Amino acid sequence: MSERGQTVLDFAIGVSVFLIVVAFVLTFVPGMLDPFVTGSEEEPVVANRVADSLSQGRLGAPSDPYSLSVTCTTAFFALENSDGDDGNNLDAYDDNDDVRSDPRDIKNSDLYEPSCGFNVGESVFTRLGVASGLLDVRVSLRADVDGDGSAGGHGRVTTRGGVVMRGQAHTLEGIIASVLLLTSLVFALQVTAVTPLSASTSSQQLENQQESVAEGALAAADEMDSLKPAVAYGSDAADGSNDGRFAFHQTSGESFYSNGPPTNRFGELLENAFTTRGLAFNVYVQYRTSNGGTSRRRMVYQGEPSDNAVAANQMVTLYDDDVTYEPENDGNTSNFDVAQPTTTTLETAGNDFYAQDIDTSGPLFNVVEVRVVVWRQ
Repeated sequence: MSERGQTVLDFAIGVSVFLIVVAFVLTFVPGMLDPFVTGSEEEPVVANRVADSLSQGRLGAPSDPYSLSVTCTTAFFALENSDGDDGNNLDAYDDNDDVRSDPRDIKNSDLYEPSCGFNVGESVFTRLGVASGLLDVRVSLRADVDGDGSAGGHGRVTTRGGVVMRGQAHTLEGIIASVLLLTSLVFALQVTAVTPLSASTSSQQLENQQESVAEGALAAADEMDSLKPAVAYGSDAADGSNDGRFAFHQTSGESFYSNGPPTNRFGELLENAFTTRGLAFNVYVQYRTSNGGTSRRRMVYQGEPSDNAVAANQMVTLYDDDVTYEPENDGNTSNFDVAQPTTTTLETAGNDFYAQDIDTSGPLFNVVEVRVVVWRQ
């Protein structure tokens, strides 16, 4: 099972989706249902129109606007007539009963005149010219409406328009917003889930650092002219078998190094770059074949790379007059040798080299790619 979990990209995607949904909810959801309900911006217009209608004629005479008739005003604010039932037998508002000839029948009393701009037999909605069922209506008047000479009295008519659609819209918008936010939050948590085995940002930085070290080691080996000798550091007899197969020098009976780096200057660079830091590495040499394909040979193999392995590559061009290399003839195999050139050229090496001449009519012998794979053990 892979130990790799969240990456920076996962986290960025999850948080971005969540923030986009939050912005969408705050921007669009409050107005999604406006086309289906009466907008709140219409309410001040309706209120102004109703107030003008009352003050300019319904509570008085149109010929004398803004002058209220006592009888019309008192009749309008009598609560027993607010529902359009002028035969109501229950006087819910009795502050001005003493000025009515018949407090239970405003229509037939001396407090109502046919010249008033409304009919007490109609509902408040009809009197005001407001469609019922959509709005609540509340009309208030602070004045001397009961004729007692005091300005402290007041009249008030309040009626409800049934179901308030704007309230329903707010409720639906709240539900939609909650569902969207919860869905986006669950998605973000799933995308950015972090477990104890997840790769963190710091481990990603370590991988980047290891890749930089590998690239630096290959570049340094090429600059020091130790990479080409390492590629040609071997022969048919290097493993002591003379079986017609190439092997790198001092590989302890194998054709590649498995217990450490190569015993040359390139191996010394690999030792200092990786082994001293507790890193494992493999080195492969990939070259072209005579039929136009590619083949790969192990130079160093220390095991199967992990999922967080990194790699670096370096190209090496070989020519016909390049030679093979061998260890120093000092009898010391415990340190890193300076690879010594032999008199065998690549063009004449035969089984003493693994790659073939891909340009028999020119000086080019082959182009190889040295690939270093590094990972933490």
